[in-house]
Amino acid sequence: MELTQKKTKDTTVESFFPLAAREGVNLAWDRFETQVPECGFCESGLSCRDCLQGPCISHPFKGDMNKFGVCGKDKDTFAAHTLLRLAVKGSMSYLDQAFTMTEDLAGKKLKPKNSDQAEKLAKQIQDLSLRVPEACFADFSQALLKVWDTAGIRPEGISRDLIKGAQKLEGGAHSIDQAMLWVFKCALLGGLTEKLLSGLKQAAYETSSSSPVGINLGVLEKEKPNIAIHGFIPPALKAGIAAAAASQGVAVSGVCTEALQPPHVFPQVTNQGSQEIPILTGAVDLIVAGDQGVNPSLQEIARQWQVPVISTETLRKSDPEAAAAKIVADAQRSFETRSAYTRNIPGEKETAQMGFTAQTLAVDSIAKALGSKSIKGAVLLSGGNNVKYSQDNELLAMVDEFLKEDILVLAEGQAGITLAKYGFLNPKAESQAGTGLKSLLTELGSDVPPVIDISLYGVTQFFLDLEKAAGKSLKELPVRAAFCEANSSKEAVMGLCLVAMGVCTYFWPSLPVTGSQSVVTFLNETCAETFGARLHVISRKISGEVKAKTISKELIDGKALSMSGKEWR
Repeated sequence: MELTQKKTKDTTVESFFPLAAREGVNLAWDRFETQVPECGFCESGLSCRDCLQGPCISHPFKGDMNKFGVCGKDKDTFAAHTLLRLAVKGSMSYLDQAFTMTEDLAGKKLKPKNSDQAEKLAKQIQDLSLRVPEACFADFSQALLKVWDTAGIRPEGISRDLIKGAQKLEGGAHSIDQAMLWVFKCALLGGLTEKLLSGLKQAAYETSSSSPVGINLGVLEKEKPNIAIHGFIPPALKAGIAAAAASQGVAVSGVCTEALQPPHVFPQVTNQGSQEIPILTGAVDLIVAGDQGVNPSLQEIARQWQVPVISTETLRKSDPEAAAAKIVADAQRSFETRSAYTRNIPGEKETAQMGFTAQTLAVDSIAKALGSKSIKGAVLLSGGNNVKYSQDNELLAMVDEFLKEDILVLAEGQAGITLAKYGFLNPKAESQAGTGLKSLLTELGSDVPPVIDISLYGVTQFFLDLEKAAGKSLKELPVRAAFCEANSSKEAVMGLCLVAMGVCTYFWPSLPVTGSQSVVTFLNETCAETFGARLHVISRKISGEVKAKTISKELIDGKALSMSGKEWR
């Protein structure tokens, strides 16, 4: 059967499945199975419920029947608007994080190391509400900005980009190409925000070295209370929890949250797809849950294990230090109350070297290696986990292939945490890296692992710095991006942004646009003509190994093999 597959490559996670079954706990994989078969109209972007007259579909197999929505939208508009909706929503996710951090700085809840730079960047972020300051584009080449200006997609600000873009979903008269340009305009505002946010973090935390981070379920403590931070929470509250917990002998770790907020390090218990598993160990005593990447299922599973869940929304107006002290005290009480629970903590634990920035990673050396062809290319791996694939399998297949082919692997976000579980972010780990890649890694430093995490550096900033160091546009460099197990609108935004910057990007699972040949053509042919890069919309089911070999072949030979199969017309 086509849908039968192993749930996860992580044997530590897999070992908790029998317990979940005995206790009647439905995990993400179980809930996915109840959804199969999924709606083909939604999956291919042929559905819409932007107004109250719907939901509407555009049926591909019924002749002239059911081709148009009540308002007259056709299949191309359905698909373009589906992608536009993702772009608006994903950019808002970046903006939410950025504005939360600027609020913490403005309220003196955070004390930045480089106050002048932090103040400058915070002001630029705040100005995004009305108009993007010209200073925000200082790192972008004039050639790239000219391309964006010609296409009419240079970010202008929230009021012009996201608000206006969202109104396109309400109706109006515009072509598919115009709708798609709005998709990129909204996505680029998200990419610009990601760049400003990464700069603001570096100004606030200012560190001169990367840091070792504990990874996997073995980071949980058996003899002391454990607080698990899930998702994005305000930086001031996060720092307050870390400081209060350290003074009281309470352990703090994270799931789907940033591992580093110098001087604090948050060990990562697991990655996104298995975020419910830590509760099943019996060792989590309290959860602080924010937004973004947090499954609502956590509340019910936590209730079964008598684990308090504190939503950061309830603490929004609280003093961070007072709120943190109460959280730590609640965790201590929970630890005592839950003393009857068996704390089944696996021994698996890895160390990952993370937190590379422009100060700690020699981008000039990477550009030189690409120019001399001592390495054959560089690939960014990004994205969380998606239950449509065996957890972690696609990323592992990619990294194995790229390393042995002398291709530099960069990781970001949850992709970095995934690969860290298997030792790829450990500088001491043995790797299958080719001779040229090993030489580059040695040149970069003794603390540089086979896979380099650039989460703190920032994806947009890294590629701009690489372009400047190489003296060539990104479309001329052998660089690619692959979102292997994507699951969020933020990932769609970053993929679109990279394409607009000139980086060919592969995206799995297929974006919900395959019902429209016009949209698929735009993402491939029109993007190639406009930006010199394609967003590969891949509808055919193929193994992770074949995907990896295809990208590798494109980098090495300059020719891409077809992965798209037949489109649904």
